[in-house]
Amino acid sequence: MTIDRYTKIVLTVIAVSLATIALQHVIPSAFAQQSARPVKVVICDSEDTDRCARVGFLNNDSAYRPTPRLLVGN
Repeated sequence: MTIDRYTKIVLTVIAVSLATIALQHVIPSAFAQQSARPVKVVICDSEDTDRCARVGFLNNDSAYRPTPRLLVGN
């Protein structure tokens, strides 16, 4: 009885492995964009293009460890 269970487990592992190998060519691979420099992203108001977010430091941030914050101004 244990040999039968062992055989079923081994054959199931082999079947799943073969199915995985067969499906590797069906599913397309995803690749990240390879760019030499980072892409700049600007977040602006859709109706007022002069109102955009900027990264800066708040006045009460610690002088030892300033943390950049996303600031939205008028």
